Amino acid sequence: SRWVLYGADGRYALGAFDGRTFTPEGDKHSLWHGDFYAAQTYSDAPGGRRVQIGWARGVAFPGMPFNQQMNVPVELSLRNSAEGLRLFAWPVKELDSLRGAARTWKELALKPGANPRGDFETELADLRAEIRLGDARRVALVVRGVPVAYDVGKQQLSFNGKSAPLAPSGGAIRLRILADRGSIEVFGGDGRVVLSAAALLPPGDRSLRAFAEGGEAQIVSLELNELAPAMK
Repeated sequence: SRWVLYGADGRYALGAFDGRTFTPEGDKHSLWHGDFYAAQTYSDAPGGRRVQIGWARGVAFPGMPFNQQMNVPVELSLRNSAEGLRLFAWPVKELDSLRGAARTWKELALKPGANPRGDFETELADLRAEIRLGDARRVALVVRGVPVAYDVGKQQLSFNGKSAPLAPSGGAIRLRILADRGSIEVFGGDGRVVLSAAALLPPGDRSLRAFAEGGEAQIVSLELNELAPAMK
């Protein structure tokens, strides 16, 4: 166990705390990237969970009597990684109550110019994918017109002008994508990296597509759950 000291920008340090002085161990690290700021956590949550909610600043809703929104609530945990002990974030289990029936696909080939999932539509979505990168230079899942792309050479995840580093594991990446009406949030590497960005999704585009550039890749598994609105 460690104490975690994190700043408003989402960067954090691990260390020890004696009640007066925090003593950091090593450098600062980054978990969150993109539209994320000034997060708060709950103390004494049931089950001893550490639940965090951030401010997704920059998300705007033209014509509405409000602006901006909060990030999806996540449970924080400390885990060992290839870089050492790191903070991970994962959407709280309560979000599962919004999920509808799952649709799953296995071993979908991704080739330049091909689109293996051009016939499916969704609005609010919880999408999980494992992609084997092969010899592709770039792969992407296009959620309602917004490409969530991965640059293999740079080892970088990006969409809507925001980016985050994401190292592959065993030649593959794992992504969980939550698509809302004003944002997309991507959890990479089982929550090792989180990228959140404002995205007013085109109302007329509810498609789900995928593509590869510069070579071939493979979607090892793809699971899609349509989400019900949280507000009734």
